[in-house]
Amino acid sequence: MRRHSFGFFNIFQNSEKEIFFYFCESDNYNLEKVTFIAFKNLKALQHILDDLKRYYMKSKNVEQKIFIHGKRELIKEDIHWDDIILPETLKKDIQLSVNNFLRGKHIYHKMGIPYKRGLLFTGAPGNGKTMLCKIISKESCLPFILFTFDDESIDYDIERAFEKAEELSPAILCFEDLESIGKLRLTLSYFLNKIDGFEPLEGILILATTNKPEEIDPALCNRPSRFDRIFRIPNPEYQSRLLMLKKYLNDSAGEDTLQEIASATEDFSMAYLKELYIYSAMIALKKGNEVPSKSDLLQALETLKYQLKNGCKPFDKIGSQKVGFSMNR
Repeated sequence: MRRHSFGFFNIFQNSEKEIFFYFCESDNYNLEKVTFIAFKNLKALQHILDDLKRYYMKSKNVEQKIFIHGKRELIKEDIHWDDIILPETLKKDIQLSVNNFLRGKHIYHKMGIPYKRGLLFTGAPGNGKTMLCKIISKESCLPFILFTFDDESIDYDIERAFEKAEELSPAILCFEDLESIGKLRLTLSYFLNKIDGFEPLEGILILATTNKPEEIDPALCNRPSRFDRIFRIPNPEYQSRLLMLKKYLNDSAGEDTLQEIASATEDFSMAYLKELYIYSAMIALKKGNEVPSKSDLLQALETLKYQLKNGCKPFDKIGSQKVGFSMNR
């Protein structure tokens, strides 16, 4: 007996979510059911994919974008406030914002203010923004939730991060590379609503870092109660550079040499200063020495200055400096 049926219907008619379903059932060719799905536009396809991802994550309890200090040993370094070199007034201002939050809910409620804070760390790469977040986590002893953006992040991922922070409250919720939110399918209004919506957060210190504050929507960073304080972490000034060089070299290079190097590294980040020490130490080891000499430091300085200037430029923009060898005799 031949059995055959065919059907058609659509969902969310006359909207950007409109989805068309075609299905047929037949005993021909031993096919019991065939279903075709068509989408009005790419947004409709994206909606269904996001819904499927939410369903999958709920059913499998997947939290691959959320890492919890203490549960997965996110932060292993034994680091403290003394380990980061910042202008003293800046460091004290950051410590004040953090320590006031750590004093507890009763202090905030007594003063009639919400028990939550948002701190945004901006500035060029390599000056300690991530290190600051690690130090705050270590010093606070609070649960620390790190959210990492990727190309497939959706609203549900952020929702799970906030839910986990509220579950563990008081807790710290950290977003690295916050500017990435503008490049994803995430809706800014959803993120804003989670930070400062109808249901206020309670007992959550939100930290965020960015190398590109100009790419962050003003609605996110230009209003207290979302990110209450914005701290720019600059390249180290002269005294900070000198202090860092002394920390690495233990005065072995001599005060005059350290001052000369500190004066010549005005554009260096903390990461570049660290590499200056590491590279000069490698040069010294190659010569059979355990401590970099002044000439080792100057050689490393020259190399890193060239790298800082040309490291990421296309080859045709660097100039005519010879590289490699010549076959000319």
